[in-house]
Amino acid sequence: MLQPRISKEKQEHLPTSVETVLNHHCASEQQHLSLVCFRPPFHWLLFFFCLFVCFWENYHKNITIKSGQNITLPCRASNTSFIAVEWSRFDLKPEYVLLNRDGHFDPHSQHLSFMNRVDLQERKMKDGDVSLILKDMTTNDTGTYECRVFMEETHSWKSISIIYLRVVDPPVLCVILILTVISVTGTMVSFLSCRTVNKSCLLHVWSVWSLWYQ
Repeated sequence: MLQPRISKEKQEHLPTSVETVLNHHCASEQQHLSLVCFRPPFHWLLFFFCLFVCFWENYHKNITIKSGQNITLPCRASNTSFIAVEWSRFDLKPEYVLLNRDGHFDPHSQHLSFMNRVDLQERKMKDGDVSLILKDMTTNDTGTYECRVFMEETHSWKSISIIYLRVVDPPVLCVILILTVISVTGTMVSFLSCRTVNKSCLLHVWSVWSLWYQ
């Protein structure tokens, strides 16, 4: 479509914003066809960026836990028409942490280190909940876990979430502090219970206290 020519007198009276729009949308007045340069508004770019960040955070998660604790790795499929769920860890051979087909666990494909230590939070996988429960965590459980479901409609696996799990040992200072509190508490109880009996019991308690510190 041909662009109307605008005289120099009229251009001088045009607002700056209008001139800018004309410059962006018209490649040249000498061309018969105008070349439109599309530049999306900034707020649209910001919207898509936030959308991407939200998707990435929901799909990729980082979790840190102390050894000896239990943890639930979240995973929920929006489409409930799946017939199998698979939790795997990339660095293992076999890589299966848990495999459930038609509501039944498959222990033959499971890595030995997870035997009797894993379960689904919802065994019936109600509302697409296929979150994984891990028990008695150790530092060897550190790794990247992936949750996938087998879709009945497409007959293919679909990745739902990827979680990096980091298992750390409790700080040594905390362990010493806990042992100290337990020891002091036990000694005070023994001291109070023996105080009314005789002096030999009192001496025995203090000797145990000295041996513990040595």
